[in-house]
Amino acid sequence: MSAGAFTLIDLLVVIAIIAILVSLLLPALGAARAAARRAQFVDVFHRLTTRPLNPETTLIPRILYGHLVLFDYLAARLPEPIYTCPSDRVRLGWSRNVNDYMAGLTPPYPNSVSTPIPAGNRSTRWAFSSSYEVTISAFDGMQSSTNPADIGRRLRNVQNNHLFFSSTGPWRLNQQSLSLVLFPSQKVFLHEGHAPHAKTEIYYAYPGASVNLLLFDGSTQYRNNKDFSRGWDPWSPGNPDGYQYDYLPDAWEPRARAANGRDRVYGFYRYTRNGLRGVDLGPDPTP
Repeated sequence: MSAGAFTLIDLLVVIAIIAILVSLLLPALGAARAAARRAQFVDVFHRLTTRPLNPETTLIPRILYGHLVLFDYLAARLPEPIYTCPSDRVRLGWSRNVNDYMAGLTPPYPNSVSTPIPAGNRSTRWAFSSSYEVTISAFDGMQSSTNPADIGRRLRNVQNNHLFFSSTGPWRLNQQSLSLVLFPSQKVFLHEGHAPHAKTEIYYAYPGASVNLLLFDGSTQYRNNKDFSRGWDPWSPGNPDGYQYDYLPDAWEPRARAANGRDRVYGFYRYTRNGLRGVDLGPDPTP
């Protein structure tokens, strides 16, 4: 055998070294991609909300309480990928193929591809939705009210569904001033509805979920739920425990963990005690 020839053992050693290097590099590449997506989130929300959340640079004294209102303010046009999380494969697919989606040529629910598009606007409107949710106190004027007569007028999830809200009386949409926010660096304005950055995507309100958030001071943070108060029950503010409701996922949302297809969760910053006057970061405040 010539001195320059490879033996089988040499070849196996080279293959083993390559395999070890790949196993070391793949997690690092995955972490780098996740960090890049989070950096994109920070950039997007810096551009979208620097002016609307700063009363000194806008003539609008009210909180722009949802992505549709923010779009109107910024003269943007839907569907707009800028309000879709880079990790939200479902909405990105809808927005990139919106004409096919509206015509029923693509499945609306990639997690249930056999489900045809149902009739009505409840299904077709999802192509224009956002990955991010505005906290209720930003648009429900009753959440921050100190009048006991307004307690039942506050919006609250119906207990068996995470998408629907109700009140026991008339409530007021918007008319929320930024001056009501007493602790802007501790109060969440916008957050991801799902936690897509973990190995398995989960609903934002699950214990241990980490999501990107935008605070009222304009800062963006990537935080775990353990850093936040569990929130309050808007209809029972004297109750020291937070309000719990069922996460009942639609076909395109991350699956529930329970065998019956629904999980009971706390609202966390969805239900800030005392509304805009309260804080989300830290332990549960005393009622």
